[in-house]
Amino acid sequence: MKTSSLVVALSYALLAVPTPALRVVVAGATGKVGRELVRILRRQDVDCVALTRDILRAKRRLGVNTRCKEVHYGEQNDGLEDALPTEPFRLFVACPNHPDQAAWETRLFEAAAARGCEHVVKISTASPVLDAKVGPHEAHRAAEASLEKTCASYTILRPSLYMETVFDARDPVLGLPTAGGDGVHALADAAVAMVSAGDVAEVAARLLVADDVARCPNLLEVTGREPATVAEAVSEAAGGVVARAEPPDALRPFLDVLATDCAAVSPDGERATGLEPRKAASFLRRELRRRALDSGSDDGGAYNNRSTWTANYRGVLPFDEVRRKTRGMGLRSKSDYRDVGIPKYCPSRPFDMYPDQWIGWDDFLGIRRPYDEGRRLARTLGIASELRWYTYALEHAA
Repeated sequence: MKTSSLVVALSYALLAVPTPALRVVVAGATGKVGRELVRILRRQDVDCVALTRDILRAKRRLGVNTRCKEVHYGEQNDGLEDALPTEPFRLFVACPNHPDQAAWETRLFEAAAARGCEHVVKISTASPVLDAKVGPHEAHRAAEASLEKTCASYTILRPSLYMETVFDARDPVLGLPTAGGDGVHALADAAVAMVSAGDVAEVAARLLVADDVARCPNLLEVTGREPATVAEAVSEAAGGVVARAEPPDALRPFLDVLATDCAAVSPDGERATGLEPRKAASFLRRELRRRALDSGSDDGGAYNNRSTWTANYRGVLPFDEVRRKTRGMGLRSKSDYRDVGIPKYCPSRPFDMYPDQWIGWDDFLGIRRPYDEGRRLARTLGIASELRWYTYALEHAA
């Protein structure tokens, strides 16, 4: 038998053997990293379950089709046993900073281990914060120790300062509240290797869908591609920022560590995903664009120059939902979208309605990806051979 024929025969033989469905449980699905992780897993057709205190709130943030289970951490009947699947699964944990955070996460680890969880990925805090014993160090140290003791297979991610926190419109200390990105910032002139939550979620997804979790490292430092100051990023986005003269006393030790010890760049994230982390300036430009559109304050850049209508539309019909409806029609090109029929309630120019999330027609329609996107998908899914790639392609034919 020829080699090519053997490869095809083996491909169909593998297809004939049923493989168990991959399940991922996400605790902290409405947080910065959790939201991005759920989107990534759903795009890769991974069976994903979000644990949440409020199912309606979670569905508003994650999409109405997201599977959610209600849990109440800290209560006697927290519902965790009913929420965790009985079949093999992997677990992602990113509980919010809280006095009971370590107790909540320990409860999750113990319940997951009792159910035979295959692998746990926990979001911790930056190593300099742990070493200096400032900020939320105690809860994360306790949770990390509990994870190491309870679960046989795990990975701890220690991300640097999040870009979403640095440029948050609602944070009075670490945030830029104006639409133009101008203002006063506690870390205006500090060089920090800040990282986006989306990049951290990409790393977490790679670990959670790995074929062989035994090969996953126990610890990864996840940072941005280079140290950058808030002032530099804002300047590239045509804004201006100055340093805050007197940061709050309670936060000063924490801010001092962020400003002086978080400039180191780690290659762990890029090695895990094969992708360069996002730059702070490009992240900020997209964030300011999204902020202007969602607030209804950008008449010139709004869809059909209707700012308030654009803001309301984006709030009611998110980009992920428009893309899902479009892909369900089986359209293969931009002209198909225009001539065959635009899905009900969807915009005729999605790239103008969602410029902050638009990647391209390949991504929007779900058709053949460029080489870089194909490589990214293969690495995210842990596909390491040509045979496994063909098997995956046959199983997920468009």
